[in-house]
Amino acid sequence: MTERLIKPQARDRILGAAELLFADNGFAGTSVHDIAEAAGTNRALLFYYFKSKQQLFDSLIEEAHQALVERLRESGAMEPLDGLRHVVHTLVRFYAERPHVCRMIMKSMLGAGEPSALPLADYQDRILDPVRAVLDGGIQQGRFRPLDRDYLALSLLGMINIFFRRQVLTGGAYDPEAVERHTLDLFLRGLEQP
Repeated sequence: MTERLIKPQARDRILGAAELLFADNGFAGTSVHDIAEAAGTNRALLFYYFKSKQQLFDSLIEEAHQALVERLRESGAMEPLDGLRHVVHTLVRFYAERPHVCRMIMKSMLGAGEPSALPLADYQDRILDPVRAVLDGGIQQGRFRPLDRDYLALSLLGMINIFFRRQVLTGGAYDPEAVERHTLDLFLRGLEQP
């Protein structure tokens, strides 16, 4: 029984250590030994959970995205305006609370010696689907102007992403609440029916 309690905690420690190290040092600059040491465990336990460093890297990004998508899907059960607020809040909080994952993804996208086999287009589509659903609902109910939902969804994500991409590139920080307010105010001014 004790072993069962220890193992999930060890897995979480490994993921947490890997997230920080991959973000700071990149994939190539992070060794399995570094991760095990930072997690307070050994290589054997790390390999018990993950077959390779690549699988650990992929799992980290996949699990972060899956959690984000599940939260975004909650917006589909809400009124369109509340759903849109939930989408913006969820995205801003994800970027603010998981900056290391964002850095890992950016490095992968830029190809700076990082694994490029990540299905980044699939990740983006999985994020866009619940956003499109909220926008569709608002358009169908006449709450939002009948604009192209794909362009709207991409525009919304772009508005949010740029703050946190810039943060990764410059090391500066943006206030998540200010980003959320600004994005909603600007986006809704162009979206709501007069």
